[in-house]
Amino acid sequence: MDIKEIERKIRHLQRDFSDTIFVLQNKGLNFFQRVWLAVLLIIFVPYKFFYQTMNNEVASLEMRINTAKAATKYAKTYNDAMENISAVKRHLPPLGKEDSWLSDAAISSLKKEGITPDSVSTVHQIKNEELIKQTISLDFRAKFPETFAWIYQIEHDRFLIHVDSLSIKKDGLDENKVHCTLSTLMQSNKAGGNS
Repeated sequence: MDIKEIERKIRHLQRDFSDTIFVLQNKGLNFFQRVWLAVLLIIFVPYKFFYQTMNNEVASLEMRINTAKAATKYAKTYNDAMENISAVKRHLPPLGKEDSWLSDAAISSLKKEGITPDSVSTVHQIKNEELIKQTISLDFRAKFPETFAWIYQIEHDRFLIHVDSLSIKKDGLDENKVHCTLSTLMQSNKAGGNS
């Protein structure tokens, strides 16, 4: 584009501007009311009904995406926790014999190893809304391999039984005097059945 062409375009713009000023001075702004109204409508309607609506939709969509991201972030943790809870619940003793289940299970497991208990305490229970913790103490005499096999058996039983404390004292050449405290957790009747 050369200088002559630029000068020509500037003169053309000046002439258009002069014509516009002349028309406005002679006709007035009232003459162009319909045009101004049409221009405003052409600008306002797309803005209000398309642009602003789309912005609201985009904002809503962004919020849903952020919510989904947050849910996804914690969903795996939640599912893992629920799976762990379900696994633990499957190992809780069955409902129904809350008062004698732990002592019956301990005596039965001792008999499997050929051990006769000297004494078994009554079941001590601590309850909350969902769980009952039961504890018993028992005394017996046994050789070390029998004692070890019994401990292994009781802690690897299908149902959750934990050896809280164990004291072994030598009693003669072959035998040991064993004092043991066992505990288990049970679901409270309020919490429902095992899963």
